Amino acid sequence: PDAQIPPSTDTSTQPTDPSESKPVKNDKPSKSKQDRIIKYRIKKEQTIPEQNNQQEIDVNSQQENIDPLNKIDDYLASVTDSPLDIKQIDEDFQEDDDDKVPLTPEMEHANTVYHHAMKLINGTINRQYEMAYKLFKKAADLGHIGAKEELAFGHLMGVYLPMDFQRAKAYFDEGIAIGSPQSHYGISLMNSVGLIANASISKALVHLTLAAGDRYHLAQMALAYRYWRSINVAYNCESALMFYQQVATHVASKISTASGQLIQRIRLHDEEQHPTQNNIMLDNNLLQYYQLLADRGDPQAQYGLGQLYYIRDTAFDKALYYFRLAAEKGNTNALAYLGKLYSEKNDYIKQDNQTAIQFFQRAVEKGNPIGQAGLGLAYYHGAGVEKNYAKAFKLFQLSADQSYVEGQLMLGVMYSNGEGTKQDFKLAMKWFQAASQSGHVLAYYNLAQMHATGTGVLRSCTT
Repeated sequence: PDAQIPPSTDTSTQPTDPSESKPVKNDKPSKSKQDRIIKYRIKKEQTIPEQNNQQEIDVNSQQENIDPLNKIDDYLASVTDSPLDIKQIDEDFQEDDDDKVPLTPEMEHANTVYHHAMKLINGTINRQYEMAYKLFKKAADLGHIGAKEELAFGHLMGVYLPMDFQRAKAYFDEGIAIGSPQSHYGISLMNSVGLIANASISKALVHLTLAAGDRYHLAQMALAYRYWRSINVAYNCESALMFYQQVATHVASKISTASGQLIQRIRLHDEEQHPTQNNIMLDNNLLQYYQLLADRGDPQAQYGLGQLYYIRDTAFDKALYYFRLAAEKGNTNALAYLGKLYSEKNDYIKQDNQTAIQFFQRAVEKGNPIGQAGLGLAYYHGAGVEKNYAKAFKLFQLSADQSYVEGQLMLGVMYSNGEGTKQDFKLAMKWFQAASQSGHVLAYYNLAQMHATGTGVLRSCTT
């Protein structure tokens, strides 16, 4: 029957990762020091003993689901399969072949604790700040500079930790001693606001410039804003553009078109007819509502519930289950999202480009724009099929004609690069603008690059 779901098959083909597409002048971002976790995150020298009379985290916290500090090692063992495997914990890990720092077992353990704490506060849902700060304290006691910096910002803001400017400055000073841009940024902030003795704007600018020069993205944005708004520095649009461009390039490198742009991924089925309504509260009430309808066999609710789990990034297995239910009842959007799930890399579903293509093809046969864009990306990157720009271009056209944002974006990319069609910067601009109307981050990025370089349009720094 037509609704039968194709079985999964293994493939060694490269994944469908549209983030590899060629945006206008998308230079490869340089490796920033904050990504080189071994280079400065752990101080090789023995750390200075901390004063015991300073108020710190209450290790006797009785809050629910928060283990005492002396049970953190047991907690880590229960939630990590390989406590010392830093590469699994930090997906942005990059080895620095030119300047490797040998790590002792204690340092490895500190790094593991630190990165697990970061996962707890960077998750999509159920962020566990109390436990995260206990883990930061554990790693900081082992000499981890990154953990000390997180504690410093906690004390600086008074969030989940008692406000303590002296302790925050002490942590930042340790980071500055080994060249951490995050610590330079922290001291810059404290000087700007006047939170430390002998604070001055000149000191703030020095530390901010050092952090921005080391490609710390918050510092780059702060310095760019100062140049743009002439705050304690002379107005300089080009300097502002340079720093903003570096941050934007970093963000663009982290975004996958296959996942849909951020707004598109939270637009549930019921809201697809109202593209301006993007502020959806993904709370438990909404989840229970879709759950009730899905359990009653409503294919639209099953698709909506699948989307809810899909955007959480930690429940792909449940998303797969509900998309399958909806697809078996003929929901073409669910078919396309099944293709997305199998084409993307995640910890819950084994990537399978052949299975993804089968789902995309079935969605295309029914004229679904999501499936058209998905199959177009497969042909564009040669993922599971032979690379074919002409076929990719045709599929993106079909998708864009139905106002689907990924099709619009990729048409812009292909026109700007002359792939599968004659190079035409005016048409590239047209489709990037169309995609930007739906809030696609990469569309904004490519439009900005075209204005910054004067590609197909008069160069305009301010635009």
